[in-house]
Order: sequence, then C-alpha cells, then structure tokens
Amino acid sequence: MSKQSIESIRKKGEALTYYSRMTIMVMVLISLAASFKTLQIQIKIIHSSAAFFMFVYTLFGFILYKKYEIKQWVHNLFIIFDSLILSVTIFLDSMVSPELISPVLKNAILYSVYYFIIAYSGLLGRPKFVLITGMFCYFGYSIALTNAAFHGLRFSEDNTINMKPGYVKLSAEITKIFFMAGVSLILYRLMNLFDELYQEASSYFQENKDFLNKLENNRKIIHSSAETLELSVTNFSEFTSLTSEKMESQAASLEEVNAVITSLSKSSEKTQTRFEFKTKI
Repeated sequence: MSKQSIESIRKKGEALTYYSRMTIMVMVLISLAASFKTLQIQIKIIHSSAAFFMFVYTLFGFILYKKYEIKQWVHNLFIIFDSLILSVTIFLDSMVSPELISPVLKNAILYSVYYFIIAYSGLLGRPKFVLITGMFCYFGYSIALTNAAFHGLRFSEDNTINMKPGYVKLSAEITKIFFMAGVSLILYRLMNLFDELYQEASSYFQENKDFLNKLENNRKIIHSSAETLELSVTNFSEFTSLTSEKMESQAASLEEVNAVITSLSKSSEKTQTRFEFKTKI
C-alpha cells in the first residue's frame, strides 16, 4: 500500500471522528429537549451548559478541519473533550442529589456513549491513543461515581432496594468500569494486530517487488548478453567471410605464380634442349 493510500485512509478516519461527534451532539440535544420540562433547574443548567459547550467545540473543530491542516494532537484533544464533558456532566449531576443521579447512572444510553467515544477514537489509527481515551472514560466515570457516593448515593445488591431512588448496584457500576477498560484494551490489541498484519503484508510485498526487480534486471542482462552475442557472431561471420575472401585471393595469386613458374620452367627446358642440340652439331 502506498503512502498516498495510507494518508487517504487516515484523513477519512479523522473526518469520521467529527461526524461521530456531531452525531453525539445531536443525540444529546434531542435527549435534552425531550426531557427539558421534567428536569430540575440545576440539572437543566448543567446539561444545557454541557450541550452548549459541546456544540461550540464540535462546530469549531469541524470548521478547523475543513479549512486548515491541523495537527494530530488537536484531533486527540477533541476526543478527550468528548469523554471529559460526559464525565463532568455526571460529576456535577451527582452533586445535586442522590435521587437524581441514580437514574442517570442506570441510563444505558449514557453509558453506551462511553463505548462510542472509545470506538471512534480508534478511527485516528493510533492504538495507544485508544488506551488513553479508555483511561479518561473509566477514570472519569469512577471519579463521578465516587463523588456521587460522597453526596449520598447508596449501593445495594438487592434488586428490590435498587428500585428505590438514590440506590444503585455496586457490582453493576464496577462491571461498567471494567468493561470500559476491557473494550479499550481489546480495541488496542485489535489495532496492533492489524498493524502487524499490515507490516507483514508490506514485508512480503517488498520482498516480491525486490524479486521481480531482480528478475527484470536478469532479463535485461540476458537481453543485453544476447545482443552482444549476436553482434559477436555477426562480427565473427564477417571476419570469416573476409578471411575466406583473402584466402581465395591468395590461392588465386598462388595459382598465377605457379602458372608463371610452370611457364618459366617449360621455357627453360626448351632453351636447354636447343642448347644441347647446338652443342651436338
């Protein structure tokens, strides 16, 4: 996978965190509007302030993301804000009265928002940040739960008693905290696993790429050697032809020389015969 593809995936993940945050903001506003008339004045102020603050930094972050190239820590900061605003809201609710905080803690939707925040923190593609987000979530919830206990919230394992206002089941609250830690750890391990698989795939890809490059280089070397061999054969053929022509020329010259020698030899014999004849006379 190329660097351009990785960068494109990272950008899409960052964009999804902002859309996810806007979804949470809309859910909070709808929930607040639906129960606004039944809420006490203190709860209205707390929840309205939290919703307004979330609306402001969500809109501000989205505008920054669309117009500017912002750093990674800014994306991280907005996700930390998401977990903090939820924990601070529960923390402040618990200071009003135990009767009001107990149904808030029993609200499954509110609890699931923590999971949602942990889940979309993984869209940034940094496993360690998932652990950090999970830590903010379960520590924030633990602090809010402890504060509620200091302000009169009671714990009981009896389901009948837990139906009364101001009571919650301690084992259920502890389980929530451990589940937040477990979800962040599982997501962290899963992202690390994907990173390892990607590194392994990249390693195989690089090895195959190097092997193909070697094959291509060998092909070029063989092609170059073949061209050199063909040129050598052509040169040798030309040399052989030239040598053959020279040998034929030399053979012709030798034949001419032999003919001259033969002619001279015959002339010499005739002269000698004539000389001997004259001597006898």
